[in-house]
Amino acid sequence: MVKKQLFEYTIEELEKLVDKALNVDDSSGYALDQEIKTQSKGHSKWIFLAGRAKKFLEDKQLELEYTTAEIAAQIREQAVADGSPLPKTAPVIKEMVPLDQRWQELSKEVIKLNEYVSVLSKLEKTWNNRAFLLIRLARNREAEDLEVKPRTYRRKNIDDVAMKEMDL
Repeated sequence: MVKKQLFEYTIEELEKLVDKALNVDDSSGYALDQEIKTQSKGHSKWIFLAGRAKKFLEDKQLELEYTTAEIAAQIREQAVADGSPLPKTAPVIKEMVPLDQRWQELSKEVIKLNEYVSVLSKLEKTWNNRAFLLIRLARNREAEDLEVKPRTYRRKNIDDVAMKEMDL
């Protein structure tokens, strides 16, 4: 089975992947350790992809703004060249701009990118929360293995360790 690249997934498939990632088998320490390794790799991948997608979206939105301004200028120039009255109000030009095919394609791309970024942001948040919980579970399991009650760990220390490990 060939593994899909992230951009090949639909929004629904990505959301199913998140749901699947949240169902961790806590019955064995091995499964938990594997999950931590997998999650940490996935976590950095989602952060990278979310950042890249956000940058790409910003570029496309800028391109869309420039295209809108360029088309509006062409509409004004055409009106002057034809000798027809120049549209005085911005709404008139805004109504004419969406008729341009380039503008329509760009706006569709921006809408799709917005969806992509929102899903990636959701995944990034999910991975953050999941990694934190998994690290906490691992710490509690370590404490049980050492026959030390988990509550002997002070909460602040667990949080500090978890945050340090998430930064790696």
